Amino acid sequence: MAYEDGTRGPISSLIKGKHLKTTGIIRPPMLTMSASTASRSWIPSAAFVMVALIVAPGVVCGQGAGIVTVPANVILPNANGIPPGQTASLEGGANIARADDSSSNWYNPAGLARAKSSSVSATGGAYQGTTVKMSAFPDQGGSFQHFPAVVAALFKPSKGAWTYGYSLIQPNSWDNAIATQLVIPHEPGQERLGYTAASQFSRIQGSVGAAHDSSGWRYGFAAGLEFTSLEKDQTTSDILQTQTGAISLVGSSHFSGSATHLRLTAGVQRDLSKEWKFGATIRSPGVAIYTSGTATIDGVAAATSPNVSAYLFAPDATFKYKVPFEGSIGLAYERPRFEVELALRGFASQSAYSVFSSDTQVVSVTDDGHGGPPVTQARAWAGVTSYPRAYVDAAVGGRATLTENGVWKVHFGFATNRAPVTDQDQAFNAASLYSATVGFSGQLVHFQASLGLRYEFGTSSDSNVQVPANGRPITTNFSVRNIGFIYSVAYLF
Repeated sequence: MAYEDGTRGPISSLIKGKHLKTTGIIRPPMLTMSASTASRSWIPSAAFVMVALIVAPGVVCGQGAGIVTVPANVILPNANGIPPGQTASLEGGANIARADDSSSNWYNPAGLARAKSSSVSATGGAYQGTTVKMSAFPDQGGSFQHFPAVVAALFKPSKGAWTYGYSLIQPNSWDNAIATQLVIPHEPGQERLGYTAASQFSRIQGSVGAAHDSSGWRYGFAAGLEFTSLEKDQTTSDILQTQTGAISLVGSSHFSGSATHLRLTAGVQRDLSKEWKFGATIRSPGVAIYTSGTATIDGVAAATSPNVSAYLFAPDATFKYKVPFEGSIGLAYERPRFEVELALRGFASQSAYSVFSSDTQVVSVTDDGHGGPPVTQARAWAGVTSYPRAYVDAAVGGRATLTENGVWKVHFGFATNRAPVTDQDQAFNAASLYSATVGFSGQLVHFQASLGLRYEFGTSSDSNVQVPANGRPITTNFSVRNIGFIYSVAYLF
């Protein structure tokens, strides 16, 4: 099906680069018409459009009406958040071949055997400020948060070739909130679209590991539980003034879910020469142990006649989050006062799946406005589908020693944080991000500390969006900016 703006759906989403088909999330439309064509014949279309958007969004076209899909809740599941680790957090996470501290369970468990001593680490991750700007709207959203990236311990016995480690790591933390409106003048009145939304997404992994040093090879294993949580709320309202009255549409939805997965990791490290180091890891797909979810949707289309209300109430909805197979490889070059590493981290492809689903039906109630009995209908809910993809992230990072005794060092890093989903995704948004870090570290007797700054940025692809009032296309996207203050403290035994 083709539309006047050339897209595959009613129009391109206001925040995605391509048409966004977000099944199950109410998208109250804006209906446009000239003053000469505005009449009550548009009211049934408005009611039909609202109900159809709840049941099967993305495939609805009101008779003669131009429909604008309001923006989805912006939420990024990108896997590479602020890298954990005492110093790896300042080096873009390029720490596969050189892992040697309590964060090795995350990067490469073989690195536990490379540690020189036992340690306890508390890496704060960052005080991070996030801004999210949708270019079609005048206001921006965002958040300011502090989240710990690592709480870990490493135990290296004085005898024996085995080293042991424990870590609690938060590799992902997304938090965004926005409140905005879009006012479109047109005769005889105007159209006002209001939008508020809040979203949170996080992943936390707790793991235990062990590593062994044998004949130049270091190999390690780790087992962990990964906790994923997702919550998003959005409310939209649309008021369209016509010569014969006003049409109002209000919709709200709430989705939340949590999942626990078991994951296994194996890694190796090898000193190829005095200067060159090699490392590699594999991490199993997540095996779901426990999941829970909730999905609720409410919407009302109010006019002279008819009026339509629709709702979905699924407090025990099925929540599913797929954790893919991962593999990483790193090659490092080390000199006495300088070292650098290039690391690649790949994620396997997965089939599309329903993030939220339920056997509960969507119920709609229609009142003809003329004193007749209301009509109630129930239809199956299509759920919310995710479209993951295979991708590879790259990181390069290193350090330079500033003093001859090796106490003070400067660190640097650059990394990609690519989108793990396609533009078709109905649960998450697709935007690839890029980050740069710089910082310093030092050691005083048994204490080791580091401080640094991290800047992350990215923008979704552009799309031409047709403004209903005048038909002139505008280019819109959403951009993300993260600024983080990174710190860590460790005690070396």
